[in-house]
This record gives sequence, C-alpha cells and structure tokens, in this order.
Amino acid sequence: MIYTCKWNTDKNSLPLQDDFKLQFKAQNQDDIPLILIDDNDNKQSVIYSYPKNAIHLSSLVDWINDFQPKKNEVIELVQVTGTSFKIRIGSRESNDAEGIYLGKLKDSYAQYTSHRNFILPTEDLVTHTFICGATGSGKTVLGKAIVEELALKEIPAIIVDLKGDLSSLGLMAPQYTPETIGSWINTEPSKKEALCQQKVNEINTGLDEFGLTSEKVKTYIDSLSVAVFTPKAGKGIHLSISSPLAAPKDIASLMLSDRSEVLEMIGSYTDSFIRSLFAERKIGRLDKYKTFLHEIVQYCWEHSISLNGKEGLVTVQQMINEPPFREIGGMNLNKFIDDKMRVELANRIAMCLTGVEQLWFEGIPINIPMLLSRPTEHGDKTPVSIVNVSDLPFDEQMYVVSHLAYSIYNWARPQGDSGEKPRILFFIDEIGGGGGKQAFYPSHPYNPPSKPPLNVLLKKGRTFGISCLFATQNPGDIDYKGLSNCGTWFVGRLQTERDRRKIMEGISTAEIQIQNIKNKIEDLSFKEFLVKTKDGKVNFVKERWLVTYHKTLSENDLSTINGPEIKKHFQECAKITS
Repeated sequence: MIYTCKWNTDKNSLPLQDDFKLQFKAQNQDDIPLILIDDNDNKQSVIYSYPKNAIHLSSLVDWINDFQPKKNEVIELVQVTGTSFKIRIGSRESNDAEGIYLGKLKDSYAQYTSHRNFILPTEDLVTHTFICGATGSGKTVLGKAIVEELALKEIPAIIVDLKGDLSSLGLMAPQYTPETIGSWINTEPSKKEALCQQKVNEINTGLDEFGLTSEKVKTYIDSLSVAVFTPKAGKGIHLSISSPLAAPKDIASLMLSDRSEVLEMIGSYTDSFIRSLFAERKIGRLDKYKTFLHEIVQYCWEHSISLNGKEGLVTVQQMINEPPFREIGGMNLNKFIDDKMRVELANRIAMCLTGVEQLWFEGIPINIPMLLSRPTEHGDKTPVSIVNVSDLPFDEQMYVVSHLAYSIYNWARPQGDSGEKPRILFFIDEIGGGGGKQAFYPSHPYNPPSKPPLNVLLKKGRTFGISCLFATQNPGDIDYKGLSNCGTWFVGRLQTERDRRKIMEGISTAEIQIQNIKNKIEDLSFKEFLVKTKDGKVNFVKERWLVTYHKTLSENDLSTINGPEIKKHFQECAKITS
C-alpha cells in the first residue's frame, strides 16, 4: 500500500491522507511509533499522532537533513509491514542503477554530511569530467572511485599514471586484514604489525561509513582486471611506441572527411618526435626540423607509404636524404633547410634506433584492442589498463600522452556513434603537469604536442563514447576555457587565490551561476567537493572510500603489480607483434 502527502514547511508535522489512520483504529492510543526506511535503507523511529493523522517533524529531523524535501513535493510512504514504511520523495527518481556512486551528499551550505548517496548518471561522463583540488584534497581518490564504478558497468579505462599512485588500483583484497596488506606497507619491522592494524582499522571504518559491505567490496574486486604498462622500461608490461609517425588505418577516408584534423595529427606526431630527438635544445630552435619532417610525413600519408615500425623510420631517413619534393611553402628546399641540418636530422633518427632509445620499439605496441585484451582466466572482468610514466621526463611523458590520445580516438572513431553511452574512460590525473609550458593542456600561448589530441578528444570524443577524466592541482596552469567542454566539474580545496580565481573564470565559462561560490570553495575540507553536473545543478559531496588500496607504488611494488596470468597473456601478445 502506498500513502501520499505533500510536503509543507509551514507546519510542524507531516499530515497524511485520511485512509492512513484506518489501519491504527483498533490500537486505541494517541502516539504510535513507526519505522521509516529511506532510499539508502537507513532506518529511524518516528512518532505518528493518531488524533492529528500526522508524523511529528521533530522525529524526522535526520531524514529532512539528508533528503531536504522542497515545498509541495509529494512524499510517499510504502508499507512494508504493519508499522514499517519506506519513505521517499515521489518526484525524485532513483538513479542508483543507471549511475555511479561517488559519495554522500552534503547540505547546500556544505556543513552537514547526509546519508543520501551522490549518484552521477553514467551518461554524464560522455560529456567529460574535470576534477581540481590541491594536494591532499582527495582528487586522485575521486578519480579512482570513478574508475572502480565504471568497472561495475563494464566500461573499460585507459589511465596515464604520472606519479605512481594510480597504478595502485591493482592492489585489492576481498577482505582487508594485516596479512592481506602487509606486503604493501614499507616500514621498519618493529613498527609493521601496529601500522598494518592501524591501516586496516582505518580502511574498514571508511568502508563502513559509505555502506561498502564485504559483499559489495567483493563485487567491485571481481569486476576489475588491472594491468600496468611501462613505456621504455620492463618494470610493468613493456609498452612500445614502435610507429611514432605512422598513419591511422583509415587515413584515406579521413583525408577526405577531415583534412584539417589529419594535418593537426601530423603536427602533433612530428612535434613530439622532434622534441624527443632534440631533447637538449629549446623548442623554438627546432621549427625548421619540424616543418621539414611534417612535409615528409604528410607526403607518406597522402601516398599510402607505410611508416610502421623501425622500417618506417628508415623510410623517413631515406626521404630526408632524398626528399620527394623540391619546395616547402613555395621556398626552395635547399634554402629552407640545408644539407647539414638534414644530415643531423637523419643521424638523430639513427641514434633513436640504437642504444637505450631502441627500448621505445620493444614490447606491446600502443594498440587499443590489445591494451584492453585480457587472459581467458579473467572472464568478464572489466579491463583497466594503466600506462605508468612516472620514471620518464616530461617531454617523453608528453610523447606517450599524445600518441595514446590519438590512438584512442582512431580506435573509437570507426566504431561510430555510441548513443551517449560511454565506450571507454581516458583518465589523466595531473593534466597540469609541471605547470606553464610543462603542462599537458596549457593555456595560450603554449601549444605542446599533447594539446591537439586532447582537444580532439574533448571536442569530438563524446560522439564516439570517449569519456575524458582530467584532473589537476594547478588549475591556473591549464586551458580552463578548453575545459568548458567538460560537462561535470568537481572542485575541491584550492590553496591559492590565483587557482580559485581561475576556477571562478572556468565556472563562469561553463555557465554556472551561484552566489558566494568562491567562499564555499574556500571552506571545503579534505575529501569534500563542489560538484557542477552537466545540467547546471550544484551539489556538495563527501567522496566515498576506495575499494582498492590507495598508495604511491614503489619500484618493487610496480614490478609485482601484474599477476602471472596478466604477464603470460601479454608475453604472448608481444610474440604475435614481434
């Protein structure tokens, strides 16, 4: 049986419909205790006044704080047993099944943490997500929570790990005990037992606070298949960029449909490749090398000349020595770039095919279907593939990011429209990099090779189901106007006035209108975020606890993070591609 009434804040009780009191007629008492169960299965006792046919609001304070009903909203009481009822707001549809659980809602003043879950609709992720917050704000944990949630929805993720803390998504246990986490804690032997117990208590308290029971934890863990890849190194699964200048498979049709995008892709590839060849030089002195190489790559792409693998770079060397054109931009080739510069460029490419640089050509190629493949023993687990670049210098990190971003786009684009359903998550935690010109997505005038492919994903990726998740602790160092393409913003605690001012400008660009928002951002605590959803709604949220174990991996951790089944699977993949 469902009983309804309208919420009226002018009264001190909740009047119910007339037929509600009929069931209590025989009890012959004025005040009757009832049990109300909210949408999160929390129970509370309330007093029902039979003479007034109403529930005392004083006994309903917790539910009011949690769900904050508005005037004239319809309240529904669904009878479970004689004096037990589910209470819900009829006009609000539960989206738990369709969304991802990221924490608990706070009240509109960000003072009180309710029992009400914050559920972000899964389809909102297609319009991209931006997280910002200072060190210690909880932004990395929030990003990892999104990855955990999407694994339940069978949506895979490719993650760029710049510091080693995202790779710990591979550390998990169905039950956290001192024994299960012992190998993950590095400390003096005399302190280890106490520290492990302390950490276990902290984890279990956090899981309990957010309703993450042992059964739910097991469900999350059973959905995850984590693999960690390391470019130019064998600590994880060795990842290669064996074809740094190769064209996408559908280059002929892409040339016809979007030539400007092709030229931008060539520009990004050649820019990052030249930077890797001349790492010791200032980028402004490399313009002629970049332009010359751009012309060679463009010629090869337009004439279906393969630039795959080492053979592709040998082809480039041959064209440097014997160019297939005589002019660049109407200028005689020899006047634009002399023989000495061409010889140096060819020599630099030769050096990248030998010594430590040839490690770029070893291992699993950046091939998205292969990165998302898993051993048969993992069944229906959702792939989470983490590219750990924590040991690489910035220019090489940028080299990886640009190739990975374009590879994801070139993989998703031929699959067509995803129908607003996420097909894959692409997560970079520190898009601000080292700040300024060492950011992966900086503001004008900087335009590193990582920015064009990230722009393509932000502007065009949603059509093909690519969900970008970008986070930073330095919002002042990124192109916040470009990030207006992100429909969902999570803003955590920020340390500097400059960062807060930049976020305010970005929020304005994203068409958020809320008074005193700057003061509210300043007052945020650890693990608390202001959330702007794609429809313009603003909430305050306390992020949930992670199901996986959160830490920054040491070198030893990284070498053991991949299980034997994962290692064997990708060893077989490497044999196929070699």
